[in-house]
Amino acid sequence: DTEVPGGAFQLALDTLKALRRAQLDVQHGMSLAGLASALRADPLVMQQVLGCLQQLDWVGLLNEDNAGLAPRYVLLVDLHSTRVTPLLTALLLADLPGSETVHQQWRHWTLSDVIPVDR
Repeated sequence: DTEVPGGAFQLALDTLKALRRAQLDVQHGMSLAGLASALRADPLVMQQVLGCLQQLDWVGLLNEDNAGLAPRYVLLVDLHSTRVTPLLTALLLADLPGSETVHQQWRHWTLSDVIPVDR
């Protein structure tokens, strides 16, 4: 639920996890409708979270010329080497005076530290 504190951040983590699983699938990605359905999220909220992930260059949108197939989102980063700090800053706690101690704790975390994934 994105109405709760940290909800958009949690949806972003869930989205990255779903796209990581989809990398192993035949299509290697998921449509907006597929993600919203799988994560039980409002498609408009899902679109906002995907927009944030696209701004970070962590997710891309493939809009191929396959008739009848919806564009699909794909994961562009390695969860084991990508630092989580940009996502934390965008959706959870801005890097402002007063929060530097928290940000120092996060700076070495990778996405795989907060998203359980198989190696």
